[in-house]
Amino acid sequence: MARHCKDTSDLKPLTLIMKNNVISHDKVTTFITKQQFPPASKWHSLLLCLHSQQFNENLSEQQRCEVSDLLAQLLEMRSFSEELLNEAFQKKETILNAQYVSELQAALEETATILD
Repeated sequence: MARHCKDTSDLKPLTLIMKNNVISHDKVTTFITKQQFPPASKWHSLLLCLHSQQFNENLSEQQRCEVSDLLAQLLEMRSFSEELLNEAFQKKETILNAQYVSELQAALEETATILD
């Protein structure tokens, strides 16, 4: 399944991590092990969640690409603070909710047009 996501050619480590713009399970679990995240940690859960969302057919192709890009960015990080974790969760939610936000905005505009 080839994808056309954001051009990452200038980011050399990403090209080594990603194949067809999907990051393998092995790369994610190797990274988690190397960072020594406990199995019940939020970082561990977030990384595995993002990995699985790359294959979520309920998401648009664009959303899956954005999830892959976010996961790649996180795998390049060297610091894992609570603040960065919260930012990553927020980005994930923004990506996953994009379709619903768009649909709600369209419904709001339609409602405003009808009321005018």
